[in-house]
Amino acid sequence: MADTGEWSLFTEDASGRDTTLASGTVAAPGTGSWHRLALRFRGDRVTGRLDGVDLATVRDATHTTGQVGLRVSPWQHAQSDDLSVVRTAPPPRFVPHPEMTVTASSQHAGNDFGVAYPARFAIDDRVESAWRSEYRPAAPLPQSITLDLGRTRSVRALAYKPKITGAAGGAITSYRVAVSQDGEQFRQVDAGYWQATIATKVATWPATDARYVRLEATDVAGCPKAGVASEINVATSPMTPLGAGEPPTDPVPEFPHTVPLGDLSASATSQQPGYEATKAIDGDCSTMWHTSWSPYEPPPQSITLDLGAAYETIALVYQPRQDGTNNGIVTGYELAVSSDGESFTPVASGSWPGDPATTWAQWPAASGRYVRLTAQDGVGGYVSAAELRIAYDDSG
Repeated sequence: MADTGEWSLFTEDASGRDTTLASGTVAAPGTGSWHRLALRFRGDRVTGRLDGVDLATVRDATHTTGQVGLRVSPWQHAQSDDLSVVRTAPPPRFVPHPEMTVTASSQHAGNDFGVAYPARFAIDDRVESAWRSEYRPAAPLPQSITLDLGRTRSVRALAYKPKITGAAGGAITSYRVAVSQDGEQFRQVDAGYWQATIATKVATWPATDARYVRLEATDVAGCPKAGVASEINVATSPMTPLGAGEPPTDPVPEFPHTVPLGDLSASATSQQPGYEATKAIDGDCSTMWHTSWSPYEPPPQSITLDLGAAYETIALVYQPRQDGTNNGIVTGYELAVSSDGESFTPVASGSWPGDPATTWAQWPAASGRYVRLTAQDGVGGYVSAAELRIAYDDSG
């Protein structure tokens, strides 16, 4: 809210990106007087209010987890007082975690930089811990976690809280919920797609008697493809569904022919120890090539792929880093092809959006054994790549 009357309601995600949900202008409030600002949350409906008057109501389910706080820019001398938090509906009734036990189809129970991810951490009432399905190496999806409620109860909803620290990697997106009386025969009660955010999600169904409730992850956000849950609760009272979304449409074309990873080798003009060029062709999206940051070597920098033999190359598929950080994601690029690794012919150039989504560049068929990606720009002044693929034309 500005003293001129301009206001905006926006959301900020874990990576610091802001999205404006609504904006407008009211009579200028000026300075030197107190005004009452309020946000009202009911399910995924958020209403902004000024001095008892609704400014806007929007739907947004990205902040169903967290605390309340006040913040202003260090350059804005705003004051606040009389902060209060009031319930807008009765709280849900959850089965107490101490009355439950839990099992999972897999778990990463080993020490990983001082952290483990056993199934029991999904019901320990601590948001800073989490269950994670096995990821070294990644156990193939689907993966599931099953709650034993201790006795048969009438259950109506499941509340799923992803790992709330950092980005949404591992957040369950495509899911199924099933219930059972005996832990052997399960019946599906809900299925769908959740947004890839760190917000709490809720799946609901008609009241059903069950002792066991299973959440199955058929797809997850980020890389590696390992499901994560910091907390899972089962409700015996009605709840409002939260977090539903639409599966993203993969914009990357289906290239029927790509050079096998085992035939590739890679070199780069710059690389940080531990982040060598070969990490961009190892088939593991949790590793990456990254240019040197110690000492710092700015763009442009390039990575050259030796395909092992000559191909009629037509495209490069670029998967950016998948660890929740955008530094080094290529934004401006040039591509060139060579038969001898010395003389290169430009085949494509352009820009990519600078986000973690896989993207590509395509060109008319060009024969060559070597393909060079030169990054003219990258997020934060670095260059990185989780995985690179080269597509070729086999029609001739």
